Amino acid sequence: MPVRAGHSPLASVLWGLRYTIGIDVDQLRLYDSIMAELDDEKVAVFVFDHLAVDGQVRAKFDRQGLEFVLASELHELFTSVRVSETMPFTNLSK
Repeated sequence: MPVRAGHSPLASVLWGLRYTIGIDVDQLRLYDSIMAELDDEKVAVFVFDHLAVDGQVRAKFDRQGLEFVLASELHELFTSVRVSETMPFTNLSK
């Protein structure tokens, strides 16, 4: 999701989840956040926990081309990105 003008990357993601996908973001708990580089582009990666995932929520994600990943499978995501330990909120495009 692109960073919205005047918003932080996290606020932009939460706005998208609420207004584009239509889920109750009050159920989310930010578990972790990292800075990653994908194809020479800096991106913020947020990991959320405690969302009540049911068929309706999965369908909303499917319509946006998104999917849920179990925590035990997250390591596969990071085989194609470079990960930094710090999270500077400048020069982000997604």
